[in-house]
Amino acid sequence: MRKKKVKKIKFSAREYLIVLAMICVIVFGIRLYLAFSTEYFSNEAYFNLRQIEHIRSNGLPLYKDDLSYHERTYFFTPGFHYILAFFSLFMPVSIACKIMPNLFATLLSVIIFFIVVELTKNRKVGLIAAFVVGFIPVLFSKTINSISVYTLALPLMFLSLYFLMLINKDKKYSIHTIITMIVLMVVHPSIFYLIIGLLFYLMFIKQERLAQADSELEVFIFSILLVIWFYELVFKNALLVHGSRIIYKNIPKLLLQNYFAQVNILTLIVFVGFIPFILGLYVMYRYTFKEKKRALYIFIGMGIAIFLLLWLRWIELNLGMMILGVVMVILFSQYTKDLMVSLDKSKVSKIKWLLISGMLLLVILTSVFPSVGLAIVENKKVITNSDVEALKVLKKLSEEPSVTLSTIEESHLISYFANDKSILDTNFLLVKDVDTVYEDIATIYTTPFINRAIELTEKYGVQYIYFSEQAKKNYGIKELKYADEPCVELLYSGNVQIYDVEKCKRKMVIS
Repeated sequence: MRKKKVKKIKFSAREYLIVLAMICVIVFGIRLYLAFSTEYFSNEAYFNLRQIEHIRSNGLPLYKDDLSYHERTYFFTPGFHYILAFFSLFMPVSIACKIMPNLFATLLSVIIFFIVVELTKNRKVGLIAAFVVGFIPVLFSKTINSISVYTLALPLMFLSLYFLMLINKDKKYSIHTIITMIVLMVVHPSIFYLIIGLLFYLMFIKQERLAQADSELEVFIFSILLVIWFYELVFKNALLVHGSRIIYKNIPKLLLQNYFAQVNILTLIVFVGFIPFILGLYVMYRYTFKEKKRALYIFIGMGIAIFLLLWLRWIELNLGMMILGVVMVILFSQYTKDLMVSLDKSKVSKIKWLLISGMLLLVILTSVFPSVGLAIVENKKVITNSDVEALKVLKKLSEEPSVTLSTIEESHLISYFANDKSILDTNFLLVKDVDTVYEDIATIYTTPFINRAIELTEKYGVQYIYFSEQAKKNYGIKELKYADEPCVELLYSGNVQIYDVEKCKRKMVIS
């Protein structure tokens, strides 16, 4: 007797989109649950929050900040802040900043679905990729409560690559690519990394002697010229002062390791995801040396570019791992498609989906669970009600903004909640003698000598010292060693201590 063939269940395009929507609801729902599990944001988010509120009130970003040391000028592209300010017209600012960045990050799943479908011609693989990209550990955990510009920059970056893939089919996508790149350009300078990745893509095209559409090359050249012109205007003064070291954003040498750290394989496996990273590397090798696939070269080029930038420490570690994570998911999807084709031709074709399900289970164990776990850890770093209470006390201490010493991580909290000035925050461009300033802050916290501490507080006009758990962690101390001096006045004691050193400065002047 002949064996009856099992009919394959075929789904319509509409049904695939329904499943995609369900995946997005799951990713977005988990993100929102974690975002609203705390009332506040991570420390660095409060710079963005101040910018958004200033745009709502004045229509313009806060470039010249009266609360920064010496009323410094900030350099940044404000597209992200304008977009969030727009959405805050329909809901409270804090709610908009909880919802919208997480929505932007979730939309990356939609973009990756269409990229993978175009790449593999398989919607099932597209759905797998859409789910996996929603739980890249570094991207998921670092963008829940940080009002991160990366939540918008990454979707725009990969939307640009999607339109670039389609240019060879239809020249009309040239306009789509250019428009998306322009939006990315005014949102974040990560467009430079996109251009470097496309350079590697062009090298692959030339190396493999593949035909290239004129429109594709024209888009690339136009984008390079436009980006260079735009950022020369935005960062002109910073470029004149810092030169090529603007790559490192004038970050103090003692901090540089934290921002532009030397990456290792174990770190990448943990924060990118074990299965996508390993299988993505395999696809990168296979399609570089053994097989050819033009569309895949776009993402292999991006992957090689990010690996190189991470190795050279020319890209911030977290951003580099985020971009690499998305690239690896796309390459992993090609492996999944190839595996499905191989299984269909093999003797184990009947258990194909059992094997694919096993691989997905491994992804859940090594990507989804770590993503949620790391996000919970990040949430524990968010300020608490007791921190906010201390900052409100600090605000009431003086009618006019005073200079308050804090760690650089907490400087934006000082500005936002206490309306006080800080010595140094996380924006280092155009800060003169930044290494000296950073070392002086550390000295004030750690010196056992009251005279040395007061000498430095006098130098920067410091009146209050904000002594927090962050300061204890940063400098490995339990207390200010000169806190018992008669002229040092304890104004607030709780989870945070606030000290007034103004009397010490007066005493030094008199003596």
